[in-house]
Amino acid sequence: STYNNLVIGEIKSSVKNLQIVASYVNVSLGFDAAYKGNLEATGRYSGFSGPSSIRKVRDESNSKSYQGTIGGGGSNEVSVNTQYGKLAIK
Repeated sequence: STYNNLVIGEIKSSVKNLQIVASYVNVSLGFDAAYKGNLEATGRYSGFSGPSSIRKVRDESNSKSYQGTIGGGGSNEVSVNTQYGKLAIK
């Protein structure tokens, strides 16, 4: 089946809180080099790729959760919840 794509090439450091909820969508997020924040992601029937600073914290059957930092961490927050799609953190 064909999935839609949501691509955000560069999330600026001024973005304080970003929440994405997606179903049947491949999500690709890129971050400005100055971005410093935390990421939490949950996926059901979803794939994940990203930097080593983001690690899997839960792996139950078809549901997985990830947490970590972008740019060393900071006060900015990114939350992603996906179903039936891939999440890529660039």
